[in-house]
Amino acid sequence: MEPPGRLVAYDEADWLPLVDRSEYDPADWLQVRNGQPYGEPRCKFEDWLRGQAWGLWTRARHDWCQQHGWPGGLDVIELMQHEVALIRARGRRG
Repeated sequence: MEPPGRLVAYDEADWLPLVDRSEYDPADWLQVRNGQPYGEPRCKFEDWLRGQAWGLWTRARHDWCQQHGWPGGLDVIELMQHEVALIRARGRRG
């Protein structure tokens, strides 16, 4: 059984609408010194949103793999290795 296309290749536009934007709290990302928050959030909303979308995609892939297997006999660890390679390739492109 083949996984749905949206699980094979990551398309941010498919996953961004699924993120619960109300879960972002900039206070969670502030630096703390002497028990007091200060400065700008370390993680901007847009970066957080992209990270959440990526996490939804990877969890969906892993769930599919565990339930149905993955083409080529890949297991969840091999899928994770593929996802790391995608992150690295994306980082090189800027």
